[in-house]
Amino acid sequence: MKSLLTPGLLALSLLPSSVFAQDWTPAQQEVWEFELGCQESKEAWLDCFHEDYVAWADMSLGVPATKADHIAIGGQSWDDNEQVFVHLKPVEITVLGDFAVALVVYTNTVRNRETGEMTTTTQAWTDVLVKEDGRWYWIADHGSPVGGH
Repeated sequence: MKSLLTPGLLALSLLPSSVFAQDWTPAQQEVWEFELGCQESKEAWLDCFHEDYVAWADMSLGVPATKADHIAIGGQSWDDNEQVFVHLKPVEITVLGDFAVALVVYTNTVRNRETGEMTTTTQAWTDVLVKEDGRWYWIADHGSPVGGH
């Protein structure tokens, strides 16, 4: 597990257990590195969405969200909250040529910039990725709360 301290992040632990990583193919490792890189900053996160992204990203919308919808909703969250702790745990990564599916448990603690209130959520995410011009992108995803959070 790796811990990274930056002004905006008190702790960012993102690397998988060494046992799981030893079983990965180079293609799976490449997808995992993409997933980790998307959590480094708002700008990095925004750059992870494919232009044709569509998903049930925010069920409150009642319809699938496009890249623009998801960026507006998630981008506002980045602006309103300071990331305090992020932990990604891979469950499974399947790579089929230029497509991949990553099942990830995502735990996130944020501090509301206005109120100072801390909130921790744990979600199970299914990320569907496409590789285009040698780079991975999210083309679809969906997350659901786990563990009563």
